[in-house]
Amino acid sequence: MVKTRIEKSHPAGAPWLRGAVLALTFALLTVYFLRPEYGIDIFWHVATGKHIVETGSFPETDIFNYQHEDRPWVTFEWLYEVAAHGLYELGGFRALRIANVVLLLLGFWLAWRLALRMLDGRFGAAFFVLAVLSVLFHDRIRIRPHVFNLLFLMMCAPAILGYFRGAGWRTFAWVVAIGVLWGNVHAGGVNVMVLMLGTLVLGGLLERWMLGATDVPLKPLVLWGLVLGGALALTPNFLQGNITAITMFQATQQITPEWHATWSYLGFGPVPHFLLCGVFPYLLAIPVVGQGAWLVLRKRRPGVLPGLLMSLVLLYMAHSSARFLYLSVIPLMFLMSWNFHALDRITKRGRWIFAVAAAAFLATSVHYYFFVQRTGVMQAVEMLAHDIEPGRFPEAATDFLVEADVDGRIFNQTEWGGYLIGRLFPESRVFTDGRGNLDKEELAIVIENHRRQWTRDRTLAAANDRYGLDLTMFKCPTFPAGWWDASHWLRIYNDPDADVFVRVSPETSNIVQRAVDHYADLGVHLGERTTTGIRSFEREIARLGFQRWRAHPHHDKQLSELRQKASSDDVRLRRIGHMGLARLYARADLADEASREANAVLNGVPFHARALLWGAYARQLQGRFGEVEGPLHMALMLDEMSLYQLLGKTWRLNGSERRLAKNLLKWHTARRKTQVQ
Repeated sequence: MVKTRIEKSHPAGAPWLRGAVLALTFALLTVYFLRPEYGIDIFWHVATGKHIVETGSFPETDIFNYQHEDRPWVTFEWLYEVAAHGLYELGGFRALRIANVVLLLLGFWLAWRLALRMLDGRFGAAFFVLAVLSVLFHDRIRIRPHVFNLLFLMMCAPAILGYFRGAGWRTFAWVVAIGVLWGNVHAGGVNVMVLMLGTLVLGGLLERWMLGATDVPLKPLVLWGLVLGGALALTPNFLQGNITAITMFQATQQITPEWHATWSYLGFGPVPHFLLCGVFPYLLAIPVVGQGAWLVLRKRRPGVLPGLLMSLVLLYMAHSSARFLYLSVIPLMFLMSWNFHALDRITKRGRWIFAVAAAAFLATSVHYYFFVQRTGVMQAVEMLAHDIEPGRFPEAATDFLVEADVDGRIFNQTEWGGYLIGRLFPESRVFTDGRGNLDKEELAIVIENHRRQWTRDRTLAAANDRYGLDLTMFKCPTFPAGWWDASHWLRIYNDPDADVFVRVSPETSNIVQRAVDHYADLGVHLGERTTTGIRSFEREIARLGFQRWRAHPHHDKQLSELRQKASSDDVRLRRIGHMGLARLYARADLADEASREANAVLNGVPFHARALLWGAYARQLQGRFGEVEGPLHMALMLDEMSLYQLLGKTWRLNGSERRLAKNLLKWHTARRKTQVQ
């Protein structure tokens, strides 16, 4: 039961101490919220807002993907998108980032106030709820419309969770107004409130049937619910947008991690954050269902059944999708509010229990952010200077496309699609962008290109035959063997993060010419159109791409740190530096530099498996195929030896390197068979 005011009868320490703890917690949350953007959606949201403002209408077909421009697509977050576009025009991406931080802080503050009200002013218990929310909401810290879901939910939750007891028309009107605004900002998110109101009505009806009475005001609740339903039905794109979203969800659920069941967190490794997120809704469901049913059926306590039904719905949503995991905090608050006497006994016998439990959840958040997503506190602080997470998107490659006036149909890395839309639309369109607006055939092609990198030449050919394409943009390397058919593909940009290829055909001759002219202005000329001449040209532009990539302060710092380690007096640091440089140069197609760095390690440790692999890969890039297989076989053999347990695991191949070595050997085997035939 939610109180109409915060009681002061349950202090937890001196007021100054409570204030200091709360201030430090929100300061920590501010650091979390200020992280550089890493999600892909905000970019196409801004592009959609720009389209709405410039055309004065909502898009009715897929304006971003090139393969099916007539396919129906309706945005149901139009108000957010228009506001995001306005903020971007006013202050760039920095303005969007700051606004997002403010919204998140306000949402968490309202969640804290709600917990304090539901738990009758018990500071320790409410602070524990806040700490739990800091873990469950952590993966949702992105610049997206869903930040309003938390904010709007917490704005109307006091009335809903208090069952509108003693509420007048102003309270109902407030909830309806929030619902209508919510429906325009995020028409999918408002369905959470609709479900909560529906379970409240159902709970009240069942309670009246089972117990003979209920204090849920059913008549005004149903009346105002009908008003809300009618208003939402008239909201632009509410109905059609939800239908579009459900259709997209059914088609692409398997490749969208946030739509996977919560237990999927357990597959990410033995990290406390993943373990807690993976099991929390299931562990919480046991006491919520058990005690709620006991209070209703045995104790026949009034006021429990609506909260129990609401908790069951929210726990099911938390289970069904990782993006709804944070909704578990409401069932948690209901469970704690049913146990006030137990909370008081805990407070009297061990007042530090909640403090320790809250500290454990906050420590989980700290560990995840600073030591899993980052390499430490210093790196996390340094990252605050960037609005977009370095290395997350092909920033330098996209800059090149803009400067060279290169555009067209881009078959792309899915997680880059939104960014490319934000930077290149409407001149260029993409194949996939994370919205999930794909049919089954398109989805199969996307999965093939992302999961089976070593057969990408065939899958790209299939995509071109079915849908057509002008350009490809993938994480480096697009073709992992480092070689491709020059009669089909011309690489026009490369850096350690991204590759850009043009499909060679009469239709793309103008794209090729614009890229060649751009490089000619920079002093790099395409000579003879032979395999050797083209390969020489591609290596030269790779050097230019590396310099462009290095111009980013974060990348320059990364390169400088590796070089500093490579020149260290410490043998271990020197090897780490050389190996880091070898991998970096190999990704940038700087084969000579990569070979030099790998040899610097092998000169001291001839049986260093990782150095053998990257040295072999550098020879592969140089075309010295006869010198590749021997080092690869040696690297894989050494990798299996228990000797490395003593020498150090950093000498061994990691999982991706092991796959690279095995696939390179397969590539050479297939190449020899082709030559024999």
